[in-house]
Amino acid sequence: MKLTMKMTGLLALAMIALTACGGGGSAADEGPYDITDYDYTTDQVLEDVFEEEGVVDYYATAEMIVDAKLTIKPGVVIEFEKESGFNINTGTLVVEGTEDAGVVFREYTAGNGWRGVSISSNTSQSISNLTIEDAGVEAFLNNQTAAALSFGRDTDPTQGTITNLTIVDSKGVGFFAGAGTTFDASGVTVQGSAEHAFELESFYQLGMLAADTTATGNGSDIALVTDYNVQNQSITIELPNVPAHMTDTIVLAEDNTLAINAGSELYFATDTYLSIAGKLAIAGTSEAPVTLGAIDGMSGGWAGLWIKSEEDNTITNAVIENGGGIELDFVTAPANIVLGDGITQNGKVTINETTIRGSAGWGIYLQTIASDDDVVVENATFDGNVLGELGFAE
Repeated sequence: MKLTMKMTGLLALAMIALTACGGGGSAADEGPYDITDYDYTTDQVLEDVFEEEGVVDYYATAEMIVDAKLTIKPGVVIEFEKESGFNINTGTLVVEGTEDAGVVFREYTAGNGWRGVSISSNTSQSISNLTIEDAGVEAFLNNQTAAALSFGRDTDPTQGTITNLTIVDSKGVGFFAGAGTTFDASGVTVQGSAEHAFELESFYQLGMLAADTTATGNGSDIALVTDYNVQNQSITIELPNVPAHMTDTIVLAEDNTLAINAGSELYFATDTYLSIAGKLAIAGTSEAPVTLGAIDGMSGGWAGLWIKSEEDNTITNAVIENGGGIELDFVTAPANIVLGDGITQNGKVTINETTIRGSAGWGIYLQTIASDDDVVVENATFDGNVLGELGFAE
């Protein structure tokens, strides 16, 4: 009896599989399958139903809340109505696209768009070779921003790997990452978004985007960093193709290193600054210098770089510009680069092959240093600094 029951179960599963592929007919006779009402409290696997490239396999008409593992196999194409999208609530999204058989999420009705993908689960996500088109028409509940892909939010961070993600024509932001979210991303391209390409709620997330990250044709081709952060970890930033805009002050804590590599551009809002209590290592090249400057591009458009440590801070092949907008706390003059805090912390830096320009105050201002040997400036160019090249506290 047990053997008979097992055989019967296997036959039933086989019949279900045949039905999903159109039974005795071809898959094309059945058309794409509606996945809206699948049970996403249990694991689901979406296979590539149609072998022809670009043919729609599935469609959805409403938001789908995923509380289990959702695996999407190579070659799958899903179309979404305006109100629909994947809400990865407590589940896991695994997209297994390949270079030869990528996965595509796109709109169902031309011109309507759709919500996109929102992930707020604390499990580890995995996205490979995925293209998301025409999403981001509306934010999911509790999301701050409408985006094609919302990778975590401040109250519900997530984690995972993202490889070869392409976001095209988002109606809002392209890629959003919530505070506390961590990821390892490479091959990410955002193009044609109505708003900025990337919105990151944590400064250290800039270091999670690989050097091959690109942004073209968006409302603004930038990575917008929205929150003030005291950085308690070391960070390496190498984003030669996507300028980063900071809306608030960034503070690097002691015992941590901020490395900014060739071609990276960091711009700051009015009255904000980059404060270094740990170690700074700026390493541009003559062909691809690092730039620190003001979002508005005006002299005095930000407060500047404030180095408050006696680590071996280095600035090589950089452009430091348009700082000196305000006097920093306990500092007696504004500048593009300020050394020391005037109370307990001294500054130290070696600067090579760097342009320091457009300050509303000094180019470099020495508030407190331990000795003259702690400031080395070689082959630097000073231009247009209102108070002069080098200033000293009395």
